[in-house]
Amino acid sequence: MKKLLIILTLIGSLSITLLAQSTDDYNKGEVFAGYTAWFDGDSSAMHGFNAAGVYNFHKYVGVKVEGTAAFRNQNFTVSTWERKIYNVAAGVQVKNNRKEQVFRPFGHVLFGYGEYRSKTRTGNTTFEFTEKGASFTVGGGLDFKVTDKIDIRAAQVDVTRILGADRIDIRFSTGVIFKF
Repeated sequence: MKKLLIILTLIGSLSITLLAQSTDDYNKGEVFAGYTAWFDGDSSAMHGFNAAGVYNFHKYVGVKVEGTAAFRNQNFTVSTWERKIYNVAAGVQVKNNRKEQVFRPFGHVLFGYGEYRSKTRTGNTTFEFTEKGASFTVGGGLDFKVTDKIDIRAAQVDVTRILGADRIDIRFSTGVIFKF
């Protein structure tokens, strides 16, 4: 009985030690801010920003919330064309968030709301077109460690679709990540 008590005490002590080590060996969250180029099926890109927050509940899995906006105005001889796209989404991100990890490839699947607006003006006539609704984004990229609290997102490539729209959009992003 005494040996059993000693063994159980050792196992309990070891478990607490391992648990304490495992909870501090990965980043619990991150905030991303950066530039985005959004290709909507046209030959010219829209430019804007991308921001995201992630809470990592495991060293490999986190919950992500992301917002993107991109814009483009083009002037032609007799007309102008304005395009805007917005997307807000949430979902799951898979990434190695261990603190000592230098290169961090990641992937994510996000669901949310997207809106595309296009306006063409020719003389006194204006044509407007809007697509909006549920959106689906799947993609990934590569981050690399700069310091313990800062990463650089070298590249993020996403395929986004506003459900019910006739096109599939591709988005490229790059920027800075602040970890906590």
